[in-house]
Amino acid sequence: MYNMNMTINDSILLSYLVSDFTVSVRDPLWGDMLFTPELAAFYRHPQMRKLDRIRQLGPVSLLYPGAVHTRLSHSLGVCDISRRMLISLLRNGCRHLTKTGINSFLCASMLHDLGHFPFAHSLKDVVSRSHESLGTEIIRSDKSLKELILKAGADVDTVCCIICPEENPVTDQEIIFYQHLLSGALDPDKLDYLCRDAYYCGVPYGVQDVSYITEHMYALDSRPALKISTASSVEHLLFSKYLMYKNVYWHSATRCATAMVKSAVQAAIEDHVIKEEDLYYLDDNEFLKLCDSKNYKPFELVKLSSQGLLYNTNCERQCPGDLSEQELEELKSKAASLAPAKCESYEIIVDVPERISFETDIAIIGTDGKARAFSQADELFSETSVAYAFTKTLRKVRVYTPFEGKF
Repeated sequence: MYNMNMTINDSILLSYLVSDFTVSVRDPLWGDMLFTPELAAFYRHPQMRKLDRIRQLGPVSLLYPGAVHTRLSHSLGVCDISRRMLISLLRNGCRHLTKTGINSFLCASMLHDLGHFPFAHSLKDVVSRSHESLGTEIIRSDKSLKELILKAGADVDTVCCIICPEENPVTDQEIIFYQHLLSGALDPDKLDYLCRDAYYCGVPYGVQDVSYITEHMYALDSRPALKISTASSVEHLLFSKYLMYKNVYWHSATRCATAMVKSAVQAAIEDHVIKEEDLYYLDDNEFLKLCDSKNYKPFELVKLSSQGLLYNTNCERQCPGDLSEQELEELKSKAASLAPAKCESYEIIVDVPERISFETDIAIIGTDGKARAFSQADELFSETSVAYAFTKTLRKVRVYTPFEGKF
């Protein structure tokens, strides 16, 4: 797929991506985002409007009051960046793309968060299905949404394959390329959310040179690749991701609010107060109403979290690996010993963040024309364990309770 001789088909596709995107949607981050009239129609579909009622960062607004942007604005931004990537890929020699494939990729970019849970990632570890899986279920079951996809010149099955590869295995190399493009080390999703989240939080950490990165994208063996001249941009992205996790996503206050919600919901499922399926397809307000409708004491944690009345941090320590059940129980026992009176088990919350990866496997095309992994091409990330150090530094186990005391 790496050939600089542009075909007639490629010229037609390039002209389509430049000339047919005539509908402008104004965005405070990217300015004028361009869509075809058919793609722009998704903006007002009920399934997309639901995303406007799910905050992108959930409880982060307790820490950064400006962080009230939604999944909808993020989805539009991802689609706009995807178009810019496709333009650059065609100009830089990407071959064998089709108009149906391109439109399917753009629809997948627009709809990739369709099944997202409320309250950011509070519920992700509580349920067994991914939001990508739920999103493709919505697409396949909503007749009007499928009609919009077809009007946009896309294929419904291809859209679902791109959004959720795990449940839709394919051998088509064009679709595999789009899967890597939408979800990889340097994907449009990451480029939008790092910049967008930083913008609305009012912090400088996540800002990326998106135009420079997208302009220097190539295709190599069904995967996106970058020239060696962009290595600093990849370094910047990795450092930005680290700083955003440290100061925003995994800040102690964010983790506490998330852990309180997670603890309550987990207890409710275990006690058969609600079923996992009750949490599917909800927006933020619907989730709060569900919790309010149940006479269940642990749901008080959800109310406290949404009101910004967070628990105290009793313990904080680095956690590079997993904790055994025995270690978890020991932490709970130590916290319980500090309680001024007997407390309920759900009031002692041990928060262990999931493992996080700092992907360095994007292909880098060197001055010799050969491709190698970024970790092999970059001096900083090849000679040191920077990515491991990021993870080790960020990942901390914390104990939260309603009473004060340190151990």
